[in-house]
Amino acid sequence: MKTTDLTLSITENGYSLIYQGLPLCNDKQTLGEIDLVAKMYKCDLPLVAWNGITGNFVTTSTISTENEAKQ
Repeated sequence: MKTTDLTLSITENGYSLIYQGLPLCNDKQTLGEIDLVAKMYKCDLPLVAWNGITGNFVTTSTISTENEAKQ
């Protein structure tokens, strides 16, 4: 699986990992859960993600930092 065809998406329902337009799993509540899904498919999380809440792309490292700050 090519990582370039992989998209991390953020919505009100949580995180989802999408490969060529198709979701690889149900929505997950944490980035850690999505990371496990990516590892199951033997790929890394994309460096950028689509934030469907704000309508823009964000870096995956920013997502991690924002979530840690909320907890």
